[in-house]
Amino acid sequence: MIQFVIINFLFNRHYFINLQSCIFLSINPSTKLGIVIKQLKTLNRRVSFKIHQPNNKNLNQIYKYYLTRILLMHKSSFLHSIVLQYPYNYFDISNNSSISSNLISLKLLISDSPSIVFVYSILPVLRLCCTIRYLTIIVECTHSLENDHINFSIETPSINENNLPILPRLTSFNLTILAICDIRSISYILRGTPNLIHFHFVLETRSANWPFSHNLLNGSVWQQILEYYVPHLTKFEFLMSI
Repeated sequence: MIQFVIINFLFNRHYFINLQSCIFLSINPSTKLGIVIKQLKTLNRRVSFKIHQPNNKNLNQIYKYYLTRILLMHKSSFLHSIVLQYPYNYFDISNNSSISSNLISLKLLISDSPSIVFVYSILPVLRLCCTIRYLTIIVECTHSLENDHINFSIETPSINENNLPILPRLTSFNLTILAICDIRSISYILRGTPNLIHFHFVLETRSANWPFSHNLLNGSVWQQILEYYVPHLTKFEFLMSI
């Protein structure tokens, strides 16, 4: 772990050619990451890379763009685990074919305004994760909690059900929804996880005005989805906060 008061000094003075694991915690938004990004492009021995960023210390959008592309698109044979816990919508990488084929564990925070991010937003991101075995995704709507007078609605996008993302290697999936959600979106996600063994699902509604699908509490609906789409599932955890 690196204290960001000295990060520029360290990366200016040293070239971490054998760096295997790196954890960045609570990066100051004013920290200049140009030198770090430049080194990350050439560090081929990284096994694990993590950024844990609290929402009140949002990173510069340019840095998030470059960090995301370098880490997820880098074709390293060593990098197996990535955690990018900073608010980002990932739309800029959704048109890529896939992330590194050697990556097996991934955690992302998909976050933006309610007009942009909802549960269906993660489908293009899942399309990149065909090699992932352990996946954690947090979907977060960033509207202010004070703005409860805003009316939200789910407009289901047009989706080709014959062209949903497939994650054949995924065995463990932690999905946290802090956004508008319906049961149909969850079923679309699970259709592409035929070998899933462990599914941990958290749903939290943050506004009294958010529409709520009561099918999410219908045990029969869940049973049909789980039996049909994830036949190898042995552990299902469902936590809800309303």
